[in-house]
Amino acid sequence: MCYTWVLFRQFVVTGESSLLQHATLQMKKIASDGERSAQERVYMKSLCCSVDSADGYQELTFLQSFLLPIKKWSDKKLRDYHLMPSEESNNVEGIVTAAMVARRLLADECDGTGVVRRSSTAKMAADAKQIEDYIISSINAAYERALGAANAKSVAEHEHPLRILAEDVKIIAERDATIFTPIFSRWNSQSIAISASLLHSLYGRELKPFLDGVSHFSEDVTSVLPAADILEQCLIELVYSVDEEDELNGCYKQGMSPYQIEAICAPMIMRWINNQVGKIIEWVERAIQQEKWDPLSSQLRHGASIVEIYRIIEETLDQFFNFNLPMRFPQLKGLLTGFDNALKLYSQNVVSQLVDKDILIPPAPILTRYKKDTAMNSFTRKKIADTGSIDESRCSHFNDLSTSKLCVRLNSLHYLLIQLSILEDNSRARWVQTRPRRSSIEEDLESISASSKPVDGFSTIFDGTNEAVNGAIMKICDFTGVKIIFWDMRQQFLYSLYKGSVSEARVETVIHDLDSVLGQLCDIIVHPLRDQVVIALLQASMDGFVRVLLDGGPSRVFSQEDSRMLDEDLQLLKDFFMAGGDGLPHGVVESSLAPVQQITNLYSLGTHTVIKNLMHASEQPVVGSDSTRYGKKSAKDADTLLRVLCHRSDREASKFLKKQYSLPKSAGYEDAPSKESPFSAFAGASSVSDLLKRTTSFHFPADGQRSFRLLKQKIQEATLEFKQGGW
Repeated sequence: MCYTWVLFRQFVVTGESSLLQHATLQMKKIASDGERSAQERVYMKSLCCSVDSADGYQELTFLQSFLLPIKKWSDKKLRDYHLMPSEESNNVEGIVTAAMVARRLLADECDGTGVVRRSSTAKMAADAKQIEDYIISSINAAYERALGAANAKSVAEHEHPLRILAEDVKIIAERDATIFTPIFSRWNSQSIAISASLLHSLYGRELKPFLDGVSHFSEDVTSVLPAADILEQCLIELVYSVDEEDELNGCYKQGMSPYQIEAICAPMIMRWINNQVGKIIEWVERAIQQEKWDPLSSQLRHGASIVEIYRIIEETLDQFFNFNLPMRFPQLKGLLTGFDNALKLYSQNVVSQLVDKDILIPPAPILTRYKKDTAMNSFTRKKIADTGSIDESRCSHFNDLSTSKLCVRLNSLHYLLIQLSILEDNSRARWVQTRPRRSSIEEDLESISASSKPVDGFSTIFDGTNEAVNGAIMKICDFTGVKIIFWDMRQQFLYSLYKGSVSEARVETVIHDLDSVLGQLCDIIVHPLRDQVVIALLQASMDGFVRVLLDGGPSRVFSQEDSRMLDEDLQLLKDFFMAGGDGLPHGVVESSLAPVQQITNLYSLGTHTVIKNLMHASEQPVVGSDSTRYGKKSAKDADTLLRVLCHRSDREASKFLKKQYSLPKSAGYEDAPSKESPFSAFAGASSVSDLLKRTTSFHFPADGQRSFRLLKQKIQEATLEFKQGGW
């Protein structure tokens, strides 16, 4: 016993850890009163001393005389163990051991009966209670020091004291969980829960008045609430880290009253989201109005507007996550849905600046029948009429929609899709990293990990934007192809190809100009969209080619012998778009040319065969137009067959058309756009905006106006008459 006293006293003086270890080992060897023999007890009782205390002189046994000072010193240390510097933390276990052994020996010594009255369970409960007292005492002392320091630091650093206090309390809790409570847990398994729940309660008392006054985001709110929430989550995790099978753990969980930060923040976050989304929508509309659709550089071939819009979106997303507040997935989804609406609006505005592509297509000329020597006369008249039929000074809107600006539009939409994927991945990663907060403290840790399930919702949030942008790209590509063929190249393609005769106006000239346009297009368009734009140009070229064959007017006449040159020209177009394997895929080109090839094959047939096919087709039910695009017209359709006959330089065809349909001679028709067509309408329109407001349903001249349905009915009537009386 004396040796134990010497060792412990030397430890107190020197702080040498090995002395404490030896002292505790010697204390454990001391036999309790119940373990001594009767003779030893009598002897130990005879050894006593008198100690001067605050209550006067106190009689102590020999054992009490050296155990009480050890316990008193240990209790003082442990009742404020947070004051121990880091270098003394290795001694904590020895001090706790000395205090607990001394307490047990003194308890037995005071009993004095020689009988061990306490069971092992009772001793363990007494030990746990002693540890709890140490933790409560030290936590309270440490918290009071932190509170005073936070108030002083707040004045010096101009920070809210609750934010500083939250950070300091978190440090206390983490140090407690790392250094002290693992040691205390040997005697009290709920040590971590005791420490964390007490800190939660102490800080909550300071925080509640502040929370009661929160109604909107302010500098103090955005400073205090994140720090308080981080602290609460840290303390909750510490409580939940304890074995849940221990009944006492449930008491500490239930005793923690949540700060309700999430409930307080939720309406403020939603108001902020709605406000930010409204600003983004306004910025989208302003950016579209200011956009000139010029590429940023030779490498960055998209417009400036989409870059600015994504900059605003990314800044907004950063602000959202930098709040560092407890959030639920619906709040993030609300923000991302706002982004989705803004980007959909952008794509819609990009398309809305275009015009209906049908405005670019001139109305079909009146159907006539062939008259010999008409083609050249009509060529002459058409050449004169063309010069005054279109007032190009009033078509600035069409001309502003140049190929380069249309390509920049497409590049901007493609950039939008690329950045949209990055935005989705970034949002998902930051959401997982932030980790959704639990809705109540009663949820267990498994529910926390399960709360990541809403991440799956990312896969559908931007479906609206993806659909709108892809649809816009298709529309602009389609418009670009139609504009190039039916507007930019209308003179070369619609008004010159095969004019007069096939042999004198072949497709080589068209291909030369088309190659120049395609080169300009491919220089600007981004590579992923190249094929899509070129396919639209291919389809528009086929539409223009069929337009010349079926609605070329009296200046286009074809003989049966011309079919070979038509096939050769169609092959030239095919080779042009395939570009020796560097262009469009073979299958894509073939599928676009297939219906056109069927129409050119009609010109290789004899007139009588075409008339028979027309008779058969006219017997089919009238179901309306097969397609609005020339390139999709069917060679078996009655309308197509009739138009082939109208362009046939053949007396038999002319006689049939005169008798059965009373079609006028081509000599009486001026091969130029009608005055009521959108092209001549430019001359009478007060402005381009007035033109754009007009209907896209154009009127043909009165003597030649026919709807497709009435035309097929006319064909059926003529066929019946033909069968009955011949022609």
